[in-house]
Formats: sequence, C-alpha cells, structure tokens
Amino acid sequence: MKLYKLFDWGINHMFTTIKEFFIESTNQMQHYFTESKKEISKNNAFLMMCISAFGLPGVCILLIVTPMVISDWYITIGHWLFIPFFLCYGILGRYLYRNKTDSYPLVHLSVISFLMILMALVIYINTVPYPDSSATLVTAAMIVVPVLFIIPFYETIVMLFIVFLVFMLMNNLYISPEIIGDNIFNGIAGLMMGGMVSWIVTNLRAADNKDKREIVKQSGQDKLTGIQNKGEVEKSCFAYLENVEVKDCALIVIDIDNFKEINDSMGHYVGDQVLSMFGNTLKKIFRESDIFGRIGGDEFLVLMKNVSERQLVESKMEALSVIFHRDAMERLDVDVTCSYGSVIKNDEYISYVPFFKMADKLLYRAKRSGKNQGEILTVEAFHKYIGQKEIMLVVEDEEINRELIKTIFSPEFEIVEAFNGAEAKEIIKKHHSIIRIMLLDIIMPQVDGFQVLNWMKDRNLSEHFPVIAISSDESMELKSLELGVADMITKPFIPEVMKKRVHNVLK
Repeated sequence: MKLYKLFDWGINHMFTTIKEFFIESTNQMQHYFTESKKEISKNNAFLMMCISAFGLPGVCILLIVTPMVISDWYITIGHWLFIPFFLCYGILGRYLYRNKTDSYPLVHLSVISFLMILMALVIYINTVPYPDSSATLVTAAMIVVPVLFIIPFYETIVMLFIVFLVFMLMNNLYISPEIIGDNIFNGIAGLMMGGMVSWIVTNLRAADNKDKREIVKQSGQDKLTGIQNKGEVEKSCFAYLENVEVKDCALIVIDIDNFKEINDSMGHYVGDQVLSMFGNTLKKIFRESDIFGRIGGDEFLVLMKNVSERQLVESKMEALSVIFHRDAMERLDVDVTCSYGSVIKNDEYISYVPFFKMADKLLYRAKRSGKNQGEILTVEAFHKYIGQKEIMLVVEDEEINRELIKTIFSPEFEIVEAFNGAEAKEIIKKHHSIIRIMLLDIIMPQVDGFQVLNWMKDRNLSEHFPVIAISSDESMELKSLELGVADMITKPFIPEVMKKRVHNVLK
C-alpha cells in the first residue's frame, strides 16, 4: 500500500512538474514575442538575407556537381526553381533589413511565405522525380527548416502539420505503394522531431532574451533603491519628451533634507536605509507609467505623464512626504523630510535639459525658503517670473565682500551664497546644472578655493560653468589658471572692472 502511494505521489509530482514547466515556458515564449518584436523582426530579415545569400551559390554548385557524381541523377524544374527562389528572397531580405525592420507583420509574413515555399520545393524534388525512393530529405527539412527563423511555436506546429498533409497528398499522387508506408513513417517522425526541436530552440531563444532583458534592467537600475539610475531615468525622460504628441506632464526634482547630517551623525548604513526607503515610497506613490529614478546622492527625479494641474502634483508630493517621514520615524527613528521643485508642461515643446534646469532651480528656491518645502510652476509662469535671471554662485567667507558682490550683480543675476568651500561643494554637487558662473575666493578656512577647484576637476564639474577666482594675492593667479579658472579678480574690488570681467567670461 505504501509502495502504491509512493508511486502515485511520484506520478502526480512528475505531471505537476511537467505542467508547471510547460506553463512557465509558454509564458516566457509569449513574453518574448510580445516584448521583442522589433529585435525579432530585425533578426529574421537578416537571417532571410543570409540564408538566401548562401543558398543561391550552394544550389548552383549542387546542380553542377551532383550529375557528375551520381550518374542516374537528373535536374527537374523543381531544382531550377530554387535559383529564382533564393534570388528573390535574398533581395527581399536585404530590403526588409535596411528599410522595414520596424514592421514586424511584414517581415513575419515574408518569413512564413519563405518557409512554406521552401518546404513545398523540398517536397516536390523529393517525391515527384523519384517515385521509388524514400523521401528522407523531407524529414530532415521538417526538423531543420522551422528553426531557421524566430517564429512562435504554435505557428511552427501549424506549419509542420500543413507540410505533413501536403507531403501525404504528394505520396498518394506520385509515390509507389511499396514506399508510401516508409514515407508516412518519415513524415510522422519529421512532424514529431520538428515540433520537439522547435520547442527547445524557441525556449532557448526566449530564455536568452530573458537573461538579456535582466542584464539591461540591472544596468539601468540603481542598486541601492531598486529604481532607475541617473543614466536610465534621464534617457527615458529625454525619449518621452522628444515625442511631438506629448503635451501635459510634470517634472519633479526631489531632495532629501539634511541628508549629509544623517550620514555624518548616524552613519552611512542608516543613510543607505533612508535612500532605499525613499525609493520604495516613490514606487508606492507614483504610477508604473510614470518615470522616476535616483539622479544623485540624495536627489530623485519624477516625470508624471498626462498631468496638467498643480493640485495633482501637490497631492502626490504631500502623500510622499507624509509616508516617507512616517516610515523613517517608525523603522529608523530618523526625523527626515524632503523638498522639491516641479515644472508643468502643457502644449509647448521643451527638451529634457532645460526642463530639468527649471525644476532644479525651483528646488533650490524651495530649499532656501526652508526644509520640507515645494515650489510648482508652469513653464509659462517660470519664464515670466523666474527664467530671466541666471544663477551666480558666490563663494566668499567674508560677509562684507558677499554683500558688495550682491550689490553689483543682483540686478542681473540671482545670487546664491556659500560661506566656505565645503558648502560650495554641496551646492555644486546638487545644482551644477543651473549655475551660470561662480566667483570663488581662493583663501578660505577649512576648505579653500584650490581644494574646491581640484574637487571639481576630479569630477568633471569644471565643464558645466566658468569660474572666476578671487584673491588679494596675485601670485595665486597662475595656479588658479592651471586648475581651470577663466579669470581672476583681485581684492579690493573695483565694481566696473569686476562687471567687465564677468561679462567677458560669459561671452
């Protein structure tokens, strides 16, 4: 009795395993043909071109050499038809590969017709001229031909079954009764073997495609937060905004408040947990169709599609802030908030870079107003109220000098102040894309101007905006120039000379 139960369990387990494997494989193949149509179309067009290119000279050589080797072999019209067949489909494959790889239905229909005509020619030359010989070539063709191209498994089975029926019909019409039995066996064997080989090869292709997709996904994923990384999210935003049909959308740049203090006081492990938690909160709040990712240390970006009202952006960001703060307090005992800047685009065209700069500028303005803040404007309102002034970063430890620079340049620029080199580095790291020019004092306590310049040079940040050095010591000019500054202003300041130097650098 126990042996019977064990046997019954083994049989059920085996059938369950086979069933699960079949379902998983079917889903994997279905996903492959759904998600990779463009790639499949391109590969099939290329394969058609290559098979025809090799098949044409191959047939010509066989037609010349075979009669010399086999004395009783003769060429029929079916053999000659291979030449125009490969020639026509070679030209068609080349045309499709160069011009129509985006058209999956056209390429797929061409592939199916290629296979059906090829099999028809094989059946003809293997039955009509040789009524007293077994049609073994048809069996080989039924196994090999279906896997020459990338086509769905169920279509392969249908095609093989049609080929089998045509082969049986040709047997009844042209093959001697003594040979028909062998050919029926060959046809059934070809049908079964062809189906099995097609299933295996299609599964391998689908599994390989799954691995490639996973690699691509991981390469575009931020490992800490599980959302898109900077390169991937910017590429997605750029591609989306370049679509002329895109109208309403909102770009949001988000920054975690006081994140540096969390890292310094509680350690990088806690900081990493905060970032990971924020990434998970983004997944909860925003739709799968929205684009979001991590673009810097504690900076994140969201592009909300089909959004035209600021109330929706406000409600989403309010929910994000509440849930993030609550989870951080409950799980990590960390009091943390976030700030953001958002720009809403309606009918106007705007590419990703200026769109991002607008949102980043609003983020900076929000953070200057206090933590846990947000600012939202339309593109039109941004240009009307903010866009005319560019940002000048002034890094100077003496307050009297900062006030003098603000007096000189505030009519033309929005002045952003940094009291020392360490603060300047934080501002540059997060907002280098919106800074138009920087005035940098060389002699400062703790982190001096040279250290800032070296830091910028190591991170290729010097290319984003020009730097004018400030110093009372003219001997520092050469070293400053070597580190990439555009010009140098000596103290005490002469306003007109200072303005002229800034304008010349910007030109």
